[in-house]
Amino acid sequence: MRTILTFCFLAIIGISGNAFAQKSDVKIKKNTVYINGSECLTVDQSLAGISFYDANGEEIVYMQYYDKTDVQRLTRKSYSYNKER
Repeated sequence: MRTILTFCFLAIIGISGNAFAQKSDVKIKKNTVYINGSECLTVDQSLAGISFYDANGEEIVYMQYYDKTDVQRLTRKSYSYNKER
């Protein structure tokens, strides 16, 4: 009985794992994203981030770049403030 349950468990895992093993061919050429050869998204890049748009021109994803090493430290010499308050 235990071997039958083990076999059924492994068979279910094998079948479900096979369903997730399908892959897609994704390519980005000239600000256009192709998935399995068909045009799906457009891309707009800037120095601050990247946006992905659907076929209707609606923004789906926006990612902003942030570099921790490029942050300036604030000191009394780097900014001015007004003492008269």
